[in-house]
Amino acid sequence: MLVALLAGSTAEVQNPPAARAEPKLVLVPVTVKTAEGEFLNELRREEFRILEDEVEQTIELFSTEPRPLKAVVLIDNALRPRQAELVQQSLGAIAGGFGPFDQVALATFEFFFRQESEFLSDNDQLYERLRALKLSAEASERGGSQAHPPRVDTTPAAGPPPRRIGVLGRDGKNLHDALYEAARLLHEPAAEQRKIILVITDGTISRANQRPFEHVLRELLYLGVTVYAVGIPLGFLRGRAETLEQYATRTGGEVFYAETRAQLESAYSRMTEQARYAYTLGYIPRNTDRARDYHTIEVRVRRPNLIVRAREGYFLSGAPERSGP
Repeated sequence: MLVALLAGSTAEVQNPPAARAEPKLVLVPVTVKTAEGEFLNELRREEFRILEDEVEQTIELFSTEPRPLKAVVLIDNALRPRQAELVQQSLGAIAGGFGPFDQVALATFEFFFRQESEFLSDNDQLYERLRALKLSAEASERGGSQAHPPRVDTTPAAGPPPRRIGVLGRDGKNLHDALYEAARLLHEPAAEQRKIILVITDGTISRANQRPFEHVLRELLYLGVTVYAVGIPLGFLRGRAETLEQYATRTGGEVFYAETRAQLESAYSRMTEQARYAYTLGYIPRNTDRARDYHTIEVRVRRPNLIVRAREGYFLSGAPERSGP
């Protein structure tokens, strides 16, 4: 039933019509947790309220069915040696969170974005590609620029050639640009799939990014992509996690912090489970200004002391290719 409804409707955020007079179904994944952080999946339709531009809307679609995922796993390839070793050891566990109905592409970033695989549905193949990735701990120590992106593996990656997105600054790497490129890989509409980026990073960000935060956030909201992040280790993230938190919170995702291999592997599992089992709410916008390009979304629940995570809004058009000088 849910797939039929989704196949017959197109969310505004994914395919904005030329004339905005006829609003279409807007889909909102919603995660609800207790104050202790436990996932809550027992709420009923009547316990939710949803507002667009502060105007209450009628919930036309409500589902607790698990959804297949279309995901980009984006891995920081400029970590400090201990961080890189922890991530390297844990990579194979990422595959355990995905199933045969999911599609997963792998990518790495530092001063360049590199797509390491096409979208894969075979879990064994995904596991092998993850295990084959060889992360480098050198990039974060070098600084400066390079004429060519460093190789991550000795075998050529499937898919398009690497795309240069900037130069590593002294204070980090190009996280904004990498998230933008990862979002673009999720551009194709997939009504039955939930689109996510799973980024693993230490949280440092270069001043050489070509795209600022608000530009990238706009693209994520336009495409309906949720960002989940693993910050590693916590000691190096202090003072650097704010941007990760902003990307995750404002798109409806979450940041998980990990300092050990076991914590990393647990975080991977929790992120995919949370994305897959989030509630799906759908509404047709009414009594809001359809001439506006951006619309806010607020989801409330009638029970007290619960934490609700949902994207903050959506755009009817995407970000321009370049943000300007």
